[in-house]
Amino acid sequence: MLLNSDTLVDMDVVACLLNHLESHQEAAGVQPAIYWMHDKTEIWNGDCYVNGVLGYTYNKKTKVIPATGDGALAFGTSQTYNNVQWLTGCCCLLRNNVLAKTGGFNARFFLYYEDVELSYRLRAAGNELHYLPSVAMYHEAGASGKAAKDKEGTLSPIIHYYVSRNKIWFFRKYGNPLFYPFMFLYNAPYFLALLSYFMIRGRKKKAGYLFKGLKDGFFTPKALIWPL
Repeated sequence: MLLNSDTLVDMDVVACLLNHLESHQEAAGVQPAIYWMHDKTEIWNGDCYVNGVLGYTYNKKTKVIPATGDGALAFGTSQTYNNVQWLTGCCCLLRNNVLAKTGGFNARFFLYYEDVELSYRLRAAGNELHYLPSVAMYHEAGASGKAAKDKEGTLSPIIHYYVSRNKIWFFRKYGNPLFYPFMFLYNAPYFLALLSYFMIRGRKKKAGYLFKGLKDGFFTPKALIWPL
């Protein structure tokens, strides 16, 4: 069971995830619907997929919230699930025997995209990954990346290093080279605009970490990221 510290759950979450895995042997892992802590009506992370043409990850935020006879919401009462491409490390339940065969997180990733990378290895081994929209929990989101507010803002500058580097690492291994030009054309304007914004606002640390993340993302040898 993987669970972030900045979350709120009840006892039923673990039971629902465990019962689902016991009933679906084809699944190596399962996650609940993760709602925002500050707005418990909106999903922060739902059923997760990858756009392999443009090079980005996303989630559809599918909701299944059945109502009881008195009109109250009854989470955890539906058996509906979606077969997804990746599970968020914020909260998911994984089979130990599958991890023993495929390995756990890639320690080189450390932060961000490590859950997407693990999910792709689990699926490559022939397993499914499931999302249960009727099982709910709540997440503050971003607590690990917050810092004391200064001229760099409230988000720790090093976050931009890991996000940019690990995104490139992931698509270098799991992306289709035929789509690399499309990925570059889609993502380059965003990173260029972000870098320009940091320079204009005088956020030199963030600009430096972002530039280093892009450089290490493209030029770190694969053998160092995925050693044999």
